[in-house]
Amino acid sequence: MDEQTLNLDYPCEWEYRVIGSEPDALEQAVKDVMGARAYTCVEGRQSDGGKWLTRVVTLQVQDEAERVDLYEQLRSHEAVKIVL
Repeated sequence: MDEQTLNLDYPCEWEYRVIGSEPDALEQAVKDVMGARAYTCVEGRQSDGGKWLTRVVTLQVQDEAERVDLYEQLRSHEAVKIVL
C-alpha cells in the first residue's frame, strides 16, 4: 500500500473513532491520552451484540506530529482495540 499524505491546513479540527469493549475503560483511555487538551467525546455506534462500542473524539490538532502522536497513543492503549 502506498503511503499517502493528507493535505491539511493546521491547526484543524480532527476526529478519532476509538473502538473498545468496556465503556468506562474506553473513556478513561481517551482522558489519559488527551490530558489537558480541550476535546469532546460522544458515544458512537455499538455492535449488534453489544460487544464493541465506539467513542467519537473531536479536538483541534496543531500540526501533523500532534495528530499522528495522539493516534499512536490511542492505538497503543490497552483498553483500545481499534482507532479510525
